[in-house]
Order: sequence, then structure tokens, then C-alpha cells
Amino acid sequence: MTHIWHRVEDAQDRLRSRLENCFECWATRVVLRRPLLLIFSSLIVCAAFGVGLVIIDSETDGLKLWAPQTARAYKDWEYIEDTFGETPSSLFAYFDRGGENVLTYEVLTQTMSMHTWTTTECESDGLFWADICEKWANEGSCRTTNFLELWSYNQTILDQAAADGTILRDITSLGQAAIASFAAQPAYDENGLLVKATALSFSYLVNSDSDGNNFEGSWNDGIETTVDASVVQLSYFSERSFDDELERLVSADTTLFIIALIVITIYLSLTLGRRSLVESRVILAATAMINVGLGVVAGFGFASILNIQFNSISTLLPLIVLGVQVDDIIITVAAVERAGPGIGVSEDARRARLAKGIAKSGAAVTISSLTTVIALAIGTSSNLPGVVMFCAYGAFCFLFAYLVLVTFFYGCLELDERRIAANRLSFFPCRTRKQTASTNGTSNANSTSKTSSASEAAASNTDPNIRHESTVPTKEQHTRLGMFSRGLKLLQQQYAEMLLTPWVSAIVVLIFLGLTGASIGIANNISTGLDERDILPDDSYVLRALDVEDTYFRGRLIDMNMIVRNEDWNDPSVRTSVSDTLEAIAAKEYVASIDSSWNEAYEASSYYNASSSYLDAHFSAFVKSTRWQSEVACASSDCEVIKASRYWLTYRDPTQGSQMLKERKAMDSEAAVRGLVETFTFTQSYIFAEADDEIWNSILSSMGWAILAIFCIVLVFASVPVAVWVTVSVAMGCADLFLWMVIGNVHADTVSYVCLLMALGLAIDYSVHIGHAFDQAGRSERSVTSHPPSAAQAASHASTSASVSSAAAVDSKHSATHTGRPQPVPTNRERATEALLTMGASVIQGGTTTFLGILVIAFASSAAFRTLFFMLAGTCIFGVLHALVLLPVLLTYATPKLRPRADAAEKELPPVASPVSASLTASCAA
Repeated sequence: MTHIWHRVEDAQDRLRSRLENCFECWATRVVLRRPLLLIFSSLIVCAAFGVGLVIIDSETDGLKLWAPQTARAYKDWEYIEDTFGETPSSLFAYFDRGGENVLTYEVLTQTMSMHTWTTTECESDGLFWADICEKWANEGSCRTTNFLELWSYNQTILDQAAADGTILRDITSLGQAAIASFAAQPAYDENGLLVKATALSFSYLVNSDSDGNNFEGSWNDGIETTVDASVVQLSYFSERSFDDELERLVSADTTLFIIALIVITIYLSLTLGRRSLVESRVILAATAMINVGLGVVAGFGFASILNIQFNSISTLLPLIVLGVQVDDIIITVAAVERAGPGIGVSEDARRARLAKGIAKSGAAVTISSLTTVIALAIGTSSNLPGVVMFCAYGAFCFLFAYLVLVTFFYGCLELDERRIAANRLSFFPCRTRKQTASTNGTSNANSTSKTSSASEAAASNTDPNIRHESTVPTKEQHTRLGMFSRGLKLLQQQYAEMLLTPWVSAIVVLIFLGLTGASIGIANNISTGLDERDILPDDSYVLRALDVEDTYFRGRLIDMNMIVRNEDWNDPSVRTSVSDTLEAIAAKEYVASIDSSWNEAYEASSYYNASSSYLDAHFSAFVKSTRWQSEVACASSDCEVIKASRYWLTYRDPTQGSQMLKERKAMDSEAAVRGLVETFTFTQSYIFAEADDEIWNSILSSMGWAILAIFCIVLVFASVPVAVWVTVSVAMGCADLFLWMVIGNVHADTVSYVCLLMALGLAIDYSVHIGHAFDQAGRSERSVTSHPPSAAQAASHASTSASVSSAAAVDSKHSATHTGRPQPVPTNRERATEALLTMGASVIQGGTTTFLGILVIAFASSAAFRTLFFMLAGTCIFGVLHALVLLPVLLTYATPKLRPRADAAEKELPPVASPVSASLTASCAA
């Protein structure tokens, strides 16, 4: 078993070494030789894919975005659409006076004004209400009616009723059930006369086609001018209002992206590179922003070419990619900085520095990018189309951002390295910094000593399995780094020593286990459901209408259907069961009223013959010649069999999805107990209620598969223990977000669903770099190392090195032939300490840039976008904490110690990666 385990470790060593050497080869053969060609090729490819932006197709229909396609309610909706035609859209208008009585002549005059304007004056592209209203079949009259019909929709008749004092009596004549469908909190006197109501509601049905949609827009724009605000408050919205307001929200918040670009560019300009006029990287920070822009443009364009629809929440992806991709850029530049000095060295040493930095960082950047892409790709398996669209666009954006990084940005990095070597100013590269005497002396010494230069190049590009540099700066480096950098290194060293003290580590593990346990335990307290208010701008006119619904009407009054399927209407018991079911449902407190039905109209008409079968030839004539044709779906042209029939009810939307589904179950059971087993009730709100009901299953399923995928990917490039603990660290960090959701009163909905998927992709960036550095810290000790070469050998070695690649190949060969005793194996504590010293600052800096990238979302003008910021901010906090606090402890005390490779030494085998390194490096040199 031990032998098999050793073979697995050896295979992983070879794979990691091969990946590093592939990046080194890429740097040597392409980046160093043709940076400009690489840059322009990247620009051309991204521009080609960016053409897809021209044909991008946006989807704004909430049903097609956030409704689970496999849920019962969605299938019921499809059945109704296929059987009875498209469901009409609605316009809603509410009148209130802050709780005072609205049943006054003055208020009713304002309602009449609004109604008259809606039905006769409002127009869109030459179309009026009569052209776009939902009509009764065979009659041509609009289906919409309201209580103003009492006065024939005529202001003059209303004036006469006011003069006669009959207004309240006229309204009372409608009956209490009908009054409850449009009047809020009605009050009656001892004689049963209606005397007061606190609000009035109106609704209008319009066609759901493009003409109806355009009319909705005109109605939203003009209705406010029809009412005197000093008399009564008008609140209104249409189904199109949500799409319009969301589009306005996205347009208004585009400036946030510009602000984020400026903030991160300034931050990178100050922190990327070293603190000097030459070795700082101001222009490179700007190219980092271009890197993100190219990745987003190519990703959006490519997804559009694949005919993937775009939705509004995907507009936030540039901000997210900006914050995350900059992390990889920081890691890459930091690796190059650690590979050696950039000023006062030979050209070979400079080239070796870049090649070595890319080789060292390439694997970690690849792992983090790949896991982010895979986590988002798994999200495309969701049954919510809006989540699928977001994850698809996100996956392509991160994929192309990575490809642009290893092409465009690598090319820009090489050009910046040339600038540094030429001693040119970072903010004005056309000008060379004046050199001091000591600097000139150093440059002259380097230029006159080719042997020393070659030796330096060879030492800078040695086999990655052999550690040649120390993480802690030398005395000479201390002088160059400055007091701030020295203090930072000292702080990192002291932090690592304190954290990895046994008793401190034990406390850390207990705290994090308790935090994760509490988070999982408290997850049941997280409410489900996306409040439609959250997706609206804070200043949206729709918000007041929603408040009126909740305050006065106990929720919105919406249309509901009861669908009776596959019943024998010639059977009197079936007709009785349908009638009894309607009465039972009408008695429910959440059902405001039931409209007149087709069978009641039929039985009251001259077509009905009680002595013959119910569905006789006269019934067919009744259906074809009356308004009820749209409510009865016949199985044949003679209508001897009814496939389905529809009844309309007015339902009080409880806003809580779980309560709504309970009420649906209660209503359906009324039909089932009467033998109507295929009868069901439906309203579009059921679709979103089922989405809320299934949200936890979707979240946990997607997160589970994503965590498994992360483990598999990390396992390919890291040792098994490291892969396990990196995955555990990421999983615990994401689980802790449940507690974060409770603290912020965040619901489990589609927005938090997307955030939790993103959290896995973001958190892995922090942990994988620490895990990779921990693995790297022990690789040299796991390989058989050579005795230190003598000065003569080193000089001979350097003299035969004509380039960076040949020097690396000779060094690799030298390592393979001079075998001896293995170096002392470092302890896990030493490896964890080195990982923190190597990558700790970069992880913090990366977390900071991610936070700065998303910080502007905190100032967005909608609660949903601010929730997105809150969740992603929690991801940054918990991701960095788990990577820099918990993970080093787990790697130190829960990872098997490194085994000496004495067996390899006895057989005089070369280091694991040396043959691969030598062959690849030789091919690069060729």
C-alpha cells in the first residue's frame, strides 16, 4: 500500500513539474521572444469574439428567467397557454388617502378621469385601448370591467348620482363579495349600507403581444397626469414595470463599474511592484484593467455566439471578474519579483527571472482559474434559466480572462520587464532615471563580467525541484526593500510562528469548527423567497403600489384559474362536483371573489335544453357564438367532449411562497375529494413560489457537485492531503456564509444562490495559493539533491551557458548526475511558515482588490444588488480567513510528514522532474 501511495505522489510530482515546465517553455519560446505579436494576437482574437456582442439577446421575462422549468406550476402554465392561449398582462392602479375614506365624490371623479384616459386617450404607436385590450371571444368587447360601470363610465351620470346622494347605495348593490374585490377594508352601517373604504383598486387586461407591451409603457408614462394629487394618491404599475425599472437600475449603476476601474487601477499602481520610480508598475496596472476588459468582451461575445441569452444580473459580472482576475495578476507579478532582481543584471538573468516567475505562478493561477470556471459551469445545470445564463456568461468570462492573462498580460509583463532593465521610469517610460554612482558601478561591473552574468542566469533558472533562494530577504535585499517591506516580512514571520504554536492552532481549529457548526445549524432560520421589492430601484414608483397592496388589501388581488380537465360533463354528478368545488373555494378567506362561469351562462341561455344531453349540438353553437369560447377547450369541432374548461377567481396573493403552496394544496384537495382528480388551480405566482420552495435543494446540490469538482481538480495538481484540506477549507468558508446570511437577513433566493456558487469560485483562489505554496516548499526535499557544486564547477557550468535555457538544462543535468544524501526533510510547520511568507501578502492583496472591485455595488440603488455585495464581501472575508488562519494549521498538524527519498538515492535515480525539465527546456532553447 505504501508503495502505491509513493507512486501516486511521484505521478503528481511529475505532473506538477511538467505543468511548470510547460509554462517555462511558453515564456521562453513565445513571451520572451515575441511579446508584441502575442499582445496583438490576443487583441485580434478578443475583438473577433467580441463581435458577438452585436447579436446579444437579452431576456427580461421573469417567468422565463426565474421559474423552474420542471416544476408543476410551470407545466400547468404551459398547459394553459397551449389550451386557452396566452395569459393576458395586467395594469394595476390604486387610490388611497392615507387611510381616510375614498368613497367620496371627489375621489370617484379622479378614478373616472383615470379610467377615461386609459380607455380612450392613452395611445401607443397609433393604437388605443380598444385595439390592445383582452377581448371576449365572438363579442369584440374588452374583458375588463370595474365598478365604474354602475355609472356607465360617464362623468355626467356620476355627477347626477352625487347630486341624488345615491353613490354609496349604488356601490352597495354590487354585494359584499364583489365589493371586497376592489375596495379595501370596507365598512357598513347597521343597515348594511357601505359607508367607507380606505383604498380602491383597478386592473385592466391587455394583450401579451408586442403591441400590448408598448401600450403598457405609454400607460406607465402618462397615468400620473390624470389625477390631482391633492385629492387622492395614485399608485400604479404594470407587468412591464418590473422590466423597465430593472433596466433603469442597470443603466444607472453602470457608473459604478467605471468607479471600480479607477479605484482598482489606483490601488494596483500603488501596490504592484516595488516602491521605486523604476520598479513600480503604473502602466502595467492599467494593462491589468485592459486584461479584464478583453476577457469580459470575449466571454460575453462568445456566449452570445452560442445563442445563450443575457439577463440583467449578468451585468455585474465585469465587476466580479475585475476583482477576481486582478488576484491572479498580483500572484503572477509577485512571483516574478521573488525570482530575482530586475535592475543591474544581465539580459540572460532578466529573461530567466521572468521565465521562472511565470513557471512558479502559472500552475497556481491555472488551478484557481480552472476551479472558478468549473464551479460556474456546474451552475449551468440549475433548473432556473436565469442562473444558467449568469453561470454560463460567468464561466466564459473567467475562461477568457485566464487566456488573456497568459497571452496579452504576459506580453505586457515582458515589455515592462524590459523597461525596468533599461532603468526607465514606470509612469513615463520614455525617460530614463538618472543613475547614481553606485548604480553605475553595479551596471558596469555586470556588463564587464560575462562569466558572473552567466552564472547568475544559471542560478536564477535552476531546476524547480531544488531550492536556491530563501524566502527571508538577505541583508543586501533588506536595504533595497525598504523599512515598510522589512516590517511586513517581520510581521509575517511573527504571525506564522504565533499561529502555528500548538495551543494557538488548537484554539483556531475549535473556533472554526464551532463557527461552521453554528452556521449549518442556523441555516434552517434562513427565509426563502425573493421579494420583488428587492429587484427594484429605491426610488421606483412601483414600490408605493406594493406598499398600498400590503397595507390596505393584505396583498395583491390577482387573477386565478381553476382548470377542470377530462371530465364527462354529460354526467350530472360532475357538474354538481364542479359547482360545489367552486363554492368551497369561494369560502376560503384568501379568495376574494369568483367570476361568472360559462356553464352558468349556458344553463341560463336559450341554447340549453334540460331534456337532452348537456353537450348537445346546441352547446356547440353556444360556445362558438358567445364570449365563452375562450373558456372552453373542446376535444373536437362539434364539442361533444370538453377537454378542459376554465374558471376565473380573484385571489389574495400572500407574498409568502410557502403559504401560497399550502393554499393551493387546500384548494386542489377540495376538487379531489369530490372526484375531480385532474382539476387544479393556477396563478403565475405559483411558479415563483415553487422556485422558492426548491431553492435549498438547488443550492445544496450545486454546491455539493462544485465542491467535488474542486477537489478533483486540486487533486490533479496537489498532493492528496493538501487537496483534501484545501477543499475542506473552501467548503467550511462557504458554509460559514449561512451564518453571514442570517446576520444580514439575506433570504435564500436566486440572488443568494448565484452568490453561493460564486463563493466557491472565489474562495478557492485564496486557499489554493497557500496549498500550492505548501506543496512547493517540500518538493525539493522530497527529491534527491546534489552536493553543492564547487566554485570551479559553477564557473564551468556558467561558461557553457549561452542562454537562459541552456543554463537551466545544464543545471538540471548537473542535479541529476551528482546525487548524494537527501537534504534534511523540512517539518510541516516549516513548510506552512514558508507558504505564509511566500503567498500571505499576495493573498491579502488579492482579497483587497476583490473587495475594492465589488465595493461599489454596496452603493447600488437596489436591495438585490446590495445583497450581492454583502454576500461577496462575506466570501472575501471568510475566504481569506480560512486560507490564512485555518488552512496553515490543518496543513501543519493534519498532513502526513514528508518522507525522505533515500530509496531513490540508493538507486541513484535523478530528481522526479529533472528529465522532463531538461527535455522541455532543451526544446524551448531550440
